[in-house]
Amino acid sequence: MKRIISAGKLFRILILCSLTVFFTGCNSGKDLEGLTDVPVYNEGEVSEDILTIDDIPEETVVLESQLSKDSLNEKIEGARDARFDGVSGPRAFWFPEGHPADRDSLKQFHVLGLINGTFYYSYVTQPEDSDTQIHAVARYNYKNHEAKLLLERKIKADADDTGNKAFHAQLFKRGREYRICVYEDGNLILLDNQGKKLFSFTDDAGGKNMLDTIHKVFDVGGEYYDAEVTDVITDGDYGFYIPVTLIKEDYMQAEDAEQDITMDSYLFSYLYLTVDTGTQMICRDNLNWDNQQRYYRQLAARGGLRDPQEDWEEVLSLYPDRWGDFYLGTLRGEMITNEGYLKQWVDTDKEVFTDSETGVPTTHPDADSVKRLESLRVGETLENVIFVKDSPTAQYDLIGEVKSQLMAAKTVERIYIYSETITETDSEGNEYTTEVMKTASDSVEANWKQKFTLEEGAFINVYAVKAPSIGTDIIKSPVKWDGSFLFGYSVENKCILGIDPERPKEEDTLTFPASEDGSDYDICLLNTVYSGACVMASDLAYNRIYLKSAGNRSRYDYQTAVLNAADLASRYRTGKKDETLLEEMKKVGSQDAAQFDFSEYELQDNPSIYTGENVVVMGTPGAESFLFTSFHNGMQLYQPVDFINSGGAGTPGTVWQISDWPIYQAWPVSENKVAAIGFDRTDTVYESMDIAMARVYTFDVNEIKKSSPIHKVPIETPNEE
Repeated sequence: MKRIISAGKLFRILILCSLTVFFTGCNSGKDLEGLTDVPVYNEGEVSEDILTIDDIPEETVVLESQLSKDSLNEKIEGARDARFDGVSGPRAFWFPEGHPADRDSLKQFHVLGLINGTFYYSYVTQPEDSDTQIHAVARYNYKNHEAKLLLERKIKADADDTGNKAFHAQLFKRGREYRICVYEDGNLILLDNQGKKLFSFTDDAGGKNMLDTIHKVFDVGGEYYDAEVTDVITDGDYGFYIPVTLIKEDYMQAEDAEQDITMDSYLFSYLYLTVDTGTQMICRDNLNWDNQQRYYRQLAARGGLRDPQEDWEEVLSLYPDRWGDFYLGTLRGEMITNEGYLKQWVDTDKEVFTDSETGVPTTHPDADSVKRLESLRVGETLENVIFVKDSPTAQYDLIGEVKSQLMAAKTVERIYIYSETITETDSEGNEYTTEVMKTASDSVEANWKQKFTLEEGAFINVYAVKAPSIGTDIIKSPVKWDGSFLFGYSVENKCILGIDPERPKEEDTLTFPASEDGSDYDICLLNTVYSGACVMASDLAYNRIYLKSAGNRSRYDYQTAVLNAADLASRYRTGKKDETLLEEMKKVGSQDAAQFDFSEYELQDNPSIYTGENVVVMGTPGAESFLFTSFHNGMQLYQPVDFINSGGAGTPGTVWQISDWPIYQAWPVSENKVAAIGFDRTDTVYESMDIAMARVYTFDVNEIKKSSPIHKVPIETPNEE
């Protein structure tokens, strides 16, 4: 997928992405484009609610010079901290000592899931006056206060770094165990829920990491200027899917902010396979095996009773053992299947991959870039060894240590007829000779294959590039209350469920009506109480949202302006500042006040923008209700009136205002109950990174509906499709 964007917009996108609290789970590439609509205040421009120097009385400015900066900062911090006074509910998150959780230190925060009262979350924080960033994954039970740091990695931030090192995490369930997949600045790590490292693909030992591999495959530094990893998703086992955005031009050096920047999007997949050392081994065949058998049998035609050992020595003098290329073999019954011939890179600094007729990069090595593996010895560690299959789409790296070398022998048999002269005596006592034809058989044990066994712990890395039509449009649902999750792909106006986008099943494809302007949708997989999938699609302006569940023909759609009715929108607190904080801001002047400018968070200020993490699907397929959470507009429950396909008309229904105070996100904890994080104060404004201080609130949806204000969503005029 190819996109064109201006250098100025791209630079702002990268800045804004570094401030984002949530990775939405929607189309990564399209989210980036949507961010360009965020208001950016240029020099000389201010929003109506931001204080300017002209608003500060002259005597206040004079007084300001008489106060110490430390004293003012202390007052400001006190005013900010006061916003958390008077809120009820238990803390949602815990931070260990040395991990500051204030808004100035936190660079990134993401809730991975809520399981049985335990929040799993990842964050990036940077202590004041430190050039070191802390990347961490932790869990905390808000009921019993049990806390544990699962991962901590400290990396030095670049002096000119405008954002953060890529850091993505995902919680998932495998069997009865919960695990966390982490991508951190090129390192791929798999943890259990105690923080034990189950698997890692890192550069800790001085080797290459995943980003090094991605750079080589996509020729970063050659065809492309840079590569950005925008997420990581696992299939619940040891398969990993990594959306990659490739940037062709140096946007940092662009002379013109409107200079076009070309970006390509691909999906890079990685699969970790353990070698079954009981059935898998490195083999090579005796290429003269057929000639040896044939000649051994031909020697019997010379007549007479043969000596098998002498004949075999003659066979070897003419047809000595000649060993072919090494390959990975798998024992199946009595047969050994060739999985692929082993090769080595001619120069590991110049790994070149085959060109694809489709123009899609491949991980299949170019023939001139590899050579045959010449030899193996016991105790040798395999380095830069790959095996090549017929399919020109993937690369297979074999890593391990050679344990032993064995000769696999087979029995060579022959049956032949020979003549033997015997002496007999007739009735008169005279001797005479007779030629007698006899049948004989013999055999020898001969080497037909060499086998090299591998030490326990050997493994295979499998890399592949998916089609660009998929690009970074891989989507995943939040982790559900039973620990499961769903993922798939969005293509134009379709959602394809499952891990194979190139061979989708018809029943796993959800199609939405084409958008009015012909643009693609933002498509998200939602958190559902039931086991199936429910998909949300919205236009890029977030004016209209479509909801559709798999296996059910019903589709609900509405305009977000109708959902957020006027009486509810009046409670929307954009720009409203805490009075105490404003008074302190007046004392420090406009320059310091700028750091409290909330304009960079305008994206979340819009109550019409809902992502996959802000909608919870209650009920059952065909009888759903939808719980919407909004950072500035509280939490609302939307109940459609009927459940037939609305055919393009806005689906009528009822909306209950469950809360009118800030809610970051909600999760089902049972069929009718949800737990949400936020602050139950409406007299102040909270910021995105205040999530670290969020409290937990539980709601019984059926009960709270009885006392919640409501408004009706009317029927709209059907749209032509």
